[in-house]
Amino acid sequence: MVRSNLPLVQALESLSQDAPRRSFRVILTDILEQVKCGRDFHRCLADYPKTFNGTYIGVVQAGMQSGQLGVALQQISDYLDSHDKVLKKVRAALIYPGLLFASFAVTFHVMIFGILPRFQSLFLSYGKPLPAPTQFVLDIGGVYARNWPFMLGGGVLVGMSFFAWLRTTQGRITFDRLKLKLPIFGDLMRLSAVARFAQTLAIQVQNSVSLIESIRVAAPANNNRYVEQSLLSIANHIEQGESITQAFKREVLFQGVVQQMISAGEQSGDLAGPLTSVANYFESLWAQKLESVISTVNPLLTATMGMLISGMLIAAFLPVFEVSGLAVQ
Repeated sequence: MVRSNLPLVQALESLSQDAPRRSFRVILTDILEQVKCGRDFHRCLADYPKTFNGTYIGVVQAGMQSGQLGVALQQISDYLDSHDKVLKKVRAALIYPGLLFASFAVTFHVMIFGILPRFQSLFLSYGKPLPAPTQFVLDIGGVYARNWPFMLGGGVLVGMSFFAWLRTTQGRITFDRLKLKLPIFGDLMRLSAVARFAQTLAIQVQNSVSLIESIRVAAPANNNRYVEQSLLSIANHIEQGESITQAFKREVLFQGVVQQMISAGEQSGDLAGPLTSVANYFESLWAQKLESVISTVNPLLTATMGMLISGMLIAAFLPVFEVSGLAVQ
């Protein structure tokens, strides 16, 4: 609507009436009223940081200052749309293994607390041992039945301690650094962080946001405190007079292609183009890696859950087959 030269107030009025979620309509209505009162649009958005992050606000501010608000909003829209498609793909890939795991959990509890103890009583009355697979599952279930309160309490305690540690600055930085070193998934998260940083930085630089401010605004967009700390360190070194290339060279995370492209952009005086290329390159690598991980992990999870459920069913049906023979005897 803004790109079609519709006044901002009129565009906000339409959106506040047509937004599908009531909570979002309330936010837009409040922003509309503030804009009508003469407050800057980006400052109104900043009142809702959970809905509009720092990158969104920074780009909107730059778009308004340069008179290119419509273009700036379109860039954000394209970026969010791309990110949303990837998240949907990941969720869709995890649905089937998740349903299988839920089925296994339900089957396990029904077997352990409902079906198998009855077979155990029946076989004891005949003085016969249960089939080995059934007895094995019952032994596991017995340990679980006797200790589940302690297991639950221990799990809750460990979880609370872990989240309390994550709430500390150093704990979160350490955890986010360790995530990047995980096999398979660590490389995936690193590619995602670099691609998102380059994309958000390119959008802001294209809209005339200063480089140092752009880096500081883009830093939290990665949702990784270790990456954020590295980026803030880079911004500080640039602010102290160090060259952009040298500042990025200090951080291992951004060495290689990122550092080379930024060096080329610094020499040519145009950072937006190389940053966009870096973003597209790493986004492509990330998408390929994601497809590879999904195509590998999804079948493995599915096969593992299928084997566990099959084992439970075998343990349940073996006594059924033997009961008839015991009854005849």
